[in-house]
Amino acid sequence: MKRIIIILVCIAASFALLSTVRSQSLGQRIKRAACEKVCERNYRNCMEADKDAKGEDGYVSDVKDAAKEESCAHAREKCMEKCDEL
Repeated sequence: MKRIIIILVCIAASFALLSTVRSQSLGQRIKRAACEKVCERNYRNCMEADKDAKGEDGYVSDVKDAAKEESCAHAREKCMEKCDEL
């Protein structure tokens, strides 16, 4: 009985997912994909900036790395939110 319910739920979820994907126009999907690529590229560039932390002790370098990672991740999340609005 549990297997049948699980299978039915999976089929219903697949149907719902496919129907929402079909409802988006090709232009909207292209815009969203391009926007997401820009967000990812900006994140990678942000993370690669100031990669050389020479002359600093380990603790200061770790703190700077953590702060940089959090700020880059926050910027990526904001960018992705804008992509969702497309």
